[in-house]
Amino acid sequence: MDLRSRLTSIARGDGAWTPPEPLPAATIVLSRGDEVLMMRRVETMAFAPRMYVFPGGRLEQIDRAAEDPYRACALREAREEVGIEVRGDARLIDHWITPEFESCRFDVRFFHAEVSEPGELVTTEADEVVWLTPAHARAEHDRGRLPMLRPTVEVLALMERLTSGEPVPSITPKLPRPRDVEGVLIWDIVHADTGAVLARDIVGPGYAEVEGVAVR
Repeated sequence: MDLRSRLTSIARGDGAWTPPEPLPAATIVLSRGDEVLMMRRVETMAFAPRMYVFPGGRLEQIDRAAEDPYRACALREAREEVGIEVRGDARLIDHWITPEFESCRFDVRFFHAEVSEPGELVTTEADEVVWLTPAHARAEHDRGRLPMLRPTVEVLALMERLTSGEPVPSITPKLPRPRDVEGVLIWDIVHADTGAVLARDIVGPGYAEVEGVAVR
């Protein structure tokens, strides 16, 4: 089933598309001063090609032996992808689930840690590392210069609030979900476990995570 058909099926709730179970994963926002580290995934990647993302990946067997497997995964990915060893605390700040129309899905915990190292590309899954303030990164995204997935944009906005002194909000698993209103796709954010609507009529994802193409 193609992307448009999957989107339509989820929006109408007709059951024609059965979403795959999301795989457990973690990502980490590394901050240095006012800036955060982002990297651009290479165009050959099956997941989020050409997108600017934070270091992260799916849980591996080695992570599962840790007291907190998701945090262990995030720290490992920081080492493996940008060569940064996080020595301080890494705190959980957000939780997002890949939309149901995707053919490959992830259940992602977002962590944040402050670091002093600039890092460098160690992975072959990305071809660029940049340090940007969250506000600048979001502005460049709005101008179409930094393609990002919706959770990445939302976490950048969250980082702006956290750096201004706001506390970490209550962590809930967020899932962007479309609904069909007279043939028009309207997006909400729902609680992934309960289905409760957390936000209505949001700007939907601009890109499919797997195909890397425009959703609209």
